[in-house]
Amino acid sequence: MKRARGWFLSPALCCAVAIAAVPQSHAATVDAQPKPAAVGRFAFPPEYAPQSAIWLGWSEDESHHPVQVEMIRALLPHVAVRVMVRSDKDRSEAMRMLAAAGIDAARVGFVEHPLATNWIRDSGPRFLSDGHRLAVADFAWNGYGYPAEIRATFGKDVLGRGAIDNDLAERMALPLVSSSIVAEGGALDVSHDVILAYRQTAMERNPGVPIEEIEREYLRLYGKKKIVWLTRAPLSDRVFSGPK
Repeated sequence: MKRARGWFLSPALCCAVAIAAVPQSHAATVDAQPKPAAVGRFAFPPEYAPQSAIWLGWSEDESHHPVQVEMIRALLPHVAVRVMVRSDKDRSEAMRMLAAAGIDAARVGFVEHPLATNWIRDSGPRFLSDGHRLAVADFAWNGYGYPAEIRATFGKDVLGRGAIDNDLAERMALPLVSSSIVAEGGALDVSHDVILAYRQTAMERNPGVPIEEIEREYLRLYGKKKIVWLTRAPLSDRVFSGPK
């Protein structure tokens, strides 16, 4: 699964950025240092679990914005929406487009932060829960294994290990569950006890690290019991021209 989604997918698909759950009460900025979470107490909720909020990244490609606006329109009746923007300019543009579409922008929470990609689930934040409290899963990040290209496009300051995870955990006063193992959140799908992941991707992101160590860290950070390793990407997750 060697892919930089924002670069290769169609505009409509590129806007379908990943999701993360967080209660609305944690939307405000809080000045506090993130603390390590107790091991084994937090887990990433199953994909089918109810969510209190959907996080999206506002794309730098203006052609994506109409689709993102329609996504927000469809989501708002059912769940809170948090939109990560790179600057005040992006925030103003998003609010203008929402207002023009008849959407109350006051109902959308905006979070400003440098972004390596508008695929928020890949680079963070990924919220964990113990049923009562939240924490943030803090995997390492290396720009899909293409650091030179990412740095040239977005700047070196967004390549820091877990930059988004660490910064937002500090703002929201949430503990961190950290690892030096590299993983994109979009590469890990979960049920109650199981992680579904790509073996080749895991090894490519962590050259020289035994697969057993990668597996242990995946399970520890996400609070799961078992991994099902895929040996190749399913058809729906391959990037190529034409119909699938």
